Amino acid sequence: MNNLKVLAPVAAVVLGVALFAILYKRNSDAGLISERSRDIGQDLISHTNSTRLASSPLGFTAQLSALLGSPTRIAAVLIGDEPAPLGDGTACSRLILTNESARGIQLRLGKTTDPEKFLILGYWPLDNPPRLR
Repeated sequence: MNNLKVLAPVAAVVLGVALFAILYKRNSDAGLISERSRDIGQDLISHTNSTRLASSPLGFTAQLSALLGSPTRIAAVLIGDEPAPLGDGTACSRLILTNESARGIQLRLGKTTDPEKFLILGYWPLDNPPRLR
């Protein structure tokens, strides 16, 4: 009986620490993905390319250049993928850029084997059907 009085609180503390560690890791991963996605957005606005992108899909640079004809900003960085049928669960974030002419583009970003690089899994103008890669 005495052992149970000691083991129960110890087990509760160990379980609590493990749960906290899991939640902390999940939040730090989301924070890092959000930060990297925002960096990609800033790079695209400034240079129409980013060293954090493994490659750009065909036609993306032309569409981005047209968007950048008016002052452009990052409208949102969203963690996770689009719901089906646009998303398939492989994107880790979505980046939305808009300009002062009320035009925009949304990108689905996925991880690569290099933790510093991302892939554009799909992109589309906000007022047209999606263009998937």
